[in-house]
Amino acid sequence: MAAESFSVSIGGKIAELLVEPVIHQFHYMFCFSNFIEDLKKQEEKLTLAQSRVQNDIDAALRNAEDIEKDVQAWLADANKAMEDVKCLELEIQKEKRCFIKWCPNWIWQYRLSRRMAKETRNLIQLHEKGKFQRVSYLATIPCIEFLSKDFMPSESSRLALKQIMESLRDENVSMIGLHGMGGVGKTTLVKAVGKQASELKLFDKVLMLVVSQAQDIIQIQDQLADKMYLYLKEKSKVGRASRIWQRLKSEKEILIILDDVWKYLDLKDIGIPFGDDHKGCKILLTTRLQHVCTSMDCQRQIPLHVLTEGEAWGLLKKNAGLCNESSALTNVAMEVARECKGLPIAIVTVGRALREELVGYAVGLGLYEDAHSIEEARREVFESIDDLKASCMLLETEREEHVKMHDMVRDFAVWFGFKLKAIIMLEELSGTGNLTNCRAISLIINSLQELGEALNCLKLELVLLGRNGKRFSIEEDSSDTDEGSINTDADSENVPTTCFIGMRELKVLSLLKSLKILNLHGSSIKELPEEIGELSNLRLLDLTCCEKLKRIPPNTIQKLSKLEEFYVGISNFRKWEVEGTSSQESNASLVELNALFRLAVLWLYVTDVHIPKDFAFLSLNRYRMQINYGVLDNKYPSRLGNPASRSIEFRPYSVSAVNVCKELFSNAYDLHLKENNICFQNIIPDIHQVGFNDLMRLHLFLCDMKCLISTEKQQVLPTAFSNLKEIHIGKTSLKELCDGEPPQQFLEKL
Repeated sequence: MAAESFSVSIGGKIAELLVEPVIHQFHYMFCFSNFIEDLKKQEEKLTLAQSRVQNDIDAALRNAEDIEKDVQAWLADANKAMEDVKCLELEIQKEKRCFIKWCPNWIWQYRLSRRMAKETRNLIQLHEKGKFQRVSYLATIPCIEFLSKDFMPSESSRLALKQIMESLRDENVSMIGLHGMGGVGKTTLVKAVGKQASELKLFDKVLMLVVSQAQDIIQIQDQLADKMYLYLKEKSKVGRASRIWQRLKSEKEILIILDDVWKYLDLKDIGIPFGDDHKGCKILLTTRLQHVCTSMDCQRQIPLHVLTEGEAWGLLKKNAGLCNESSALTNVAMEVARECKGLPIAIVTVGRALREELVGYAVGLGLYEDAHSIEEARREVFESIDDLKASCMLLETEREEHVKMHDMVRDFAVWFGFKLKAIIMLEELSGTGNLTNCRAISLIINSLQELGEALNCLKLELVLLGRNGKRFSIEEDSSDTDEGSINTDADSENVPTTCFIGMRELKVLSLLKSLKILNLHGSSIKELPEEIGELSNLRLLDLTCCEKLKRIPPNTIQKLSKLEEFYVGISNFRKWEVEGTSSQESNASLVELNALFRLAVLWLYVTDVHIPKDFAFLSLNRYRMQINYGVLDNKYPSRLGNPASRSIEFRPYSVSAVNVCKELFSNAYDLHLKENNICFQNIIPDIHQVGFNDLMRLHLFLCDMKCLISTEKQQVLPTAFSNLKEIHIGKTSLKELCDGEPPQQFLEKL
């Protein structure tokens, strides 16, 4: 019995071992749908895991962190696995189309089920491995201050660089001091030292800290901790210093550059060990004062001198983009380089400001007869200002049209002016005998009542008059200035100009035949003299804020054939003459403006009754048209690209109020429409059929309209309002934006 029982047991076990694999193999054939379902579930899980890990990676990269290598490997494996699954799914779909439901291919199902089971197991394993605690770590970021390309070696800087590098290799030197006057290039030089020391691997770390005149210990500690990736949980200076000391001691070789040191600085207060406390730590400091090097016990004190005349000229040429084509400009630029006294910061500042600008300045000073247009000059000046702002030589203010000057630039300008005796402080002009060679005179905010000798200065190019509160008297024998130019600070853009603010007698200006810009902004004149029409070279005329101005004589404006810019907005002059009137008291007509073929910029206020029949303004580059409209503000049309530089503001009291601007609608940036009194149902096509594709801002107030654009009963425009970014609607009934099929790019930037 025992033998029989044993045989049955053995037989049962063999049957079990044989049957289970067979059943498992049949499972591949008959549970095909289950394998598909399991694969899809694991595919969805891994997709979510991939998305989570990728989000963590993206966040880490935004924080300038490096990704762990195992995370990168997992992501690559997961991507490959997902590609394999996609290929398998495509194969399944392809093969399934070859067989109907009731006639399956068992061999095909068996083979694909095995592959699906294998891929499912792989997806499960990847899903488990993808549960990372972290995906990234803080990267070692190169110090940006050592990446500067501005270093241009001079004889003095080469010698200083050589001495510093030798000192860094000297085991007996732990403190090095570099001293020189402000703007000589100390900071630029130590940046080059830091870069070279890093490339030569003289130190494990190179750090640069700015000390400055304030010498704020906490701020210096913060700089150091930030660059060492050190978290300072201590609040006191002493506690923070201890933490920094401990961290720096762990560095075998380290160079710390202390820039702009003004007085003795106890490094232990910061937490910097050196000398006997840390043989591997070296200090390089920069200062304007040599005695600071002595007080800091610098074993090496290295001077940095100004550039030689030849080096200064080379640096100016590089930064100004000069060549030797123009002897006139070269002579001027060489004089500028000499007067910069070898200070690189002054040379670079002036040079960059002059880059591609010297021709513009030469035109303004009359070195060339073919001068730039005012618009071109303005554009170049704005670009130059932006460059100077980017280099922090000019600083932003609360008002866009104003800038502040960097202290080094201001100090240099004042020094330069006094050095050349270009600045003379006077209480009166007559009888001084000092003005013969004057090229510029500023009479802003003073009590002088007579120009006297001023306009007899043969070299005079610039006169500033303003906020004097007095009546000026100009001697009529000042015709010697006919061959010169008179300049102003107001919107001059480097073109010879004049600015007589507050003056009441202007007839004498007809003697100044070379006058190019006349700025009467805010003056008290009641009538523009007919003699102004004799200024055949005038390019800009500004009559804004002339509250008492009532009359512009007819045929005066049209004589100014070279006029490029005309500003007469926000003044009391609004009575443009209509056609067919003639009297001694008559005014200029708008028709005269279309005789000015060079006119590119126009700002004026006009009413319906003063618009000649069938009159329309010609194409302009910049404009502000106020038609039957109240004054919104007193800002000048500002920079190109600003919406205010092409602005139309009108109340459509009549069809003429619309037609007068028909040539301007196509490129207007800013459109204000108020009180729709003639019942326009829409802007396109009722007001105009152009697409208004340059328009960026639209203001509607008290305008009952059906829609912005009507395409219901007319052919659809290709594009319309494609650049519109703002719509301001007040007390306006607007039923819909478009009553039919909208055109392409309609309001896509809104």
